Amino acid sequence: MMKPTGQVNCQLLFENSEKAVCLTGNCVNEDNLSFDFSETEEDGCQIAAVTLKADGQILKAENPVRICVPAEKKPKALTAMYMLNPWWTRPAFISSFEEMPEKTRIAFLKYEDSYGCLLPMIGSEFMTMLTKGTQDSYCFEMTASVAHPADMEECLYVYAEKETLEEAVECVFAWVKKKLGLLSRDERTIPEMLKYLGWCSWDAFYRDVNEEGIRAKADELNEKDIPVKWILIDDGWQKVNDRVLLQYEPDEEKFPDGFLKMTEDIKEKTGVRWFGVWHTLTGYWDGMDEESTLWKNGGKHLMKTADGKILPDPKDAEGFFRTWYEMLKKDGISFTKVDNQSSVTEQFKDTVPIPQAARGLNVALEKAASVFDGSVINCMGMAMESILARPTSAISRNSDDFVPKVENSFREHLLQNAFNSIYHNELYTCDWDMFWTRHSHASQHALIRAISGGPVYFSDRVGETDAQVLKPLCYKDGRLLMMDRSARPTADCVFEDPFKNGVLKLYNTGNCGNQTAGGIALFNLTEEKQEYSFRISDIPEMKQEETCIVYDWLNRKVCDLTKEESCKGILQPGEYAWFVLLPEKETACLGLINKYAGFMSAEKAVYEEGKAEFILHESGRTAFVSKKPIASVSVNGNDVTDQLVKNGSLYELDLPEAEGKTSVIITY
Repeated sequence: MMKPTGQVNCQLLFENSEKAVCLTGNCVNEDNLSFDFSETEEDGCQIAAVTLKADGQILKAENPVRICVPAEKKPKALTAMYMLNPWWTRPAFISSFEEMPEKTRIAFLKYEDSYGCLLPMIGSEFMTMLTKGTQDSYCFEMTASVAHPADMEECLYVYAEKETLEEAVECVFAWVKKKLGLLSRDERTIPEMLKYLGWCSWDAFYRDVNEEGIRAKADELNEKDIPVKWILIDDGWQKVNDRVLLQYEPDEEKFPDGFLKMTEDIKEKTGVRWFGVWHTLTGYWDGMDEESTLWKNGGKHLMKTADGKILPDPKDAEGFFRTWYEMLKKDGISFTKVDNQSSVTEQFKDTVPIPQAARGLNVALEKAASVFDGSVINCMGMAMESILARPTSAISRNSDDFVPKVENSFREHLLQNAFNSIYHNELYTCDWDMFWTRHSHASQHALIRAISGGPVYFSDRVGETDAQVLKPLCYKDGRLLMMDRSARPTADCVFEDPFKNGVLKLYNTGNCGNQTAGGIALFNLTEEKQEYSFRISDIPEMKQEETCIVYDWLNRKVCDLTKEESCKGILQPGEYAWFVLLPEKETACLGLINKYAGFMSAEKAVYEEGKAEFILHESGRTAFVSKKPIASVSVNGNDVTDQLVKNGSLYELDLPEAEGKTSVIITY
């Protein structure tokens, strides 16, 4: 367990002091400074708290309180999720406390026969992060990012150790949800529009977006019969002065008539049903212009920070967002993407304690978003003070941006999404960002979004969308085949750097008929060929299965896999694979095999003596596996036996693509 075996040390620097003060253990020193460290056990977790009393002395804003906690035992390996910039986390694969990166927000630990999850906690006024430790100790840094009395009582960390990492992470976040009054992922409501395919303006126009461009893209999507149901107008629609906002309304030069006529025209001509707009948590990147009407008209719900920025007031920001959202709704807008969330640390420095700024703004935003039925995409917000500040909103971006013009950027994009999902999925439906359908890694980008369990949207420029790349992601009406949760690495991949060796394996599950089926995606992100191996038990939800049918989606082949066996192969550099695993039945339905998660299209399975019936969500190229000889097959009452294409135990039917429930009856 985490329980320390030696003295816990505290180091702090006061405002009028040039020398750090060090306190050891639970003590009171000669200057009447006291430091207390305590641990309790609650709901399977260890909770560490610190109490500091210093007679009102002030801590410097730029100098964190540093606390070193000796570890009871050393892990064999650690994966540290650290901030690569103010907004996003990525993994570092390390073997000692001394290698811990600065600004680590959560750490996963591997012991001989157990796993741990260590979460530095966000308190009422101080936030905690892991940093470089010593040979035997974890080191934590606590900061409010504002000059602050040294008297405090805060939670330092939450820790759980379990048989599996998944159980340890779940235990930690169960305690956090209870403590902070947050909803779990499954308790949050995914906005209806985000269950469908979408398009975003960002990589198509960047800040040069305008009405003409949006209309042109909508026309292209309609002409190509691409079933996009929502459009997001990203950064560039607002009237700004460099990095500050001038008004609520759209820029009149780019959108002369506002949004309403444009949105109504597009809805009438195309299948698009919803429009959203982008803004930052502070209105624009650096807030509001001092000459804007937003500030000049009394600055209601706004405040001026220590460095002169005009930002929403964390104590009273709901009115700022609500007024804006009510105006946007009347102008044809149905949801928002809220960016730059984890910049509160810098934006409110020396003004408001960071946990209070993050919590105040996010709670205000969510209350105001009731205007849109809570339809919000949270973005640039993977600092823990942001993650733990949103009580109800469902969607949160899971990685740094898709960057189409950076060579080999797919590797980093996949790495961040895969490992961030290990913990981010506990609270949110993870958004793996947009992509281009005409890109050197377009097919891999499409696959990881199909298994992401979250929204799927693309950002091609006008005239450049490849409809064939999108077809495997959704039904004909644009509805996504959304898997159960965010895809995450198999247990044997969590502590291995996939850029250096091995194959990164991601797994997820979904319903197939009346049972849980799963899939494993494999990626060789190294410069050498790599062997891979996976077992049924790599998907925990399926570990009870004795035998599964394995379908190689890319090569259209099937095989059997028993509980004791491994499926093995080789991937060349840059190669990938996608395998679907179905619990073995005499006849098992693979559903629509032109969809990555097509097994989920089999919504119902009925087995009777001498026959099996599968109800598919819609018609299309379908397949099933049967160990018995087939006597006949009918589709919606029509005999199609002569259309069967047999390859061993795999049977395919190339049915016309059409909406509507489809009954496939097989007799023996």
